[in-house]
Amino acid sequence: MDAGTDTVSVYARPGNLVASNDGGWLLIKSFEITGQGRGVVTSLPDFDSPIIVPAGFKQSFYIETNSTDIDFWYGDGTELGTVLSSNDDLSVMEGYAIGHAWRGFAAPRQWNGAVHYSVAANV
Repeated sequence: MDAGTDTVSVYARPGNLVASNDGGWLLIKSFEITGQGRGVVTSLPDFDSPIIVPAGFKQSFYIETNSTDIDFWYGDGTELGTVLSSNDDLSVMEGYAIGHAWRGFAAPRQWNGAVHYSVAANV
C-alpha cells in the first residue's frame, strides 16, 4: 500500500471472484490505515467477527481504499483462477485488480499480501 493514511474497506462474497458490483458484496469492515509505502508490509486490524468459509467452498474478497491517491500494489498474474499459493487448508487464487469505486478492472492479478487464518476443530 502506498504511504499515507486512508480509510480501507474490506468486502466479501461467497463463491467465485466477480469483477462487478452487482450487489452480492458484503462490507466486512472499514478502518483507517496508515500505509507504510510500496514494498513494506501494511497490516489490517482484525475483523470484529471471523469470516467462516466451510471446507470446499470459495470466498471472494475486495479491498478498497477510500482515496484515489493511495493504492494497493499487486503482481501481474498468469490466468484468472490459477492457484497462487496453497496448503492443505487454503488456496489463494489469481483474480482482479478493481479500480476505486468499481471503476474498471485488470486481470489476471496476484495478491501481494498475507492471509491470517485458523482452522476450526471438527464438530
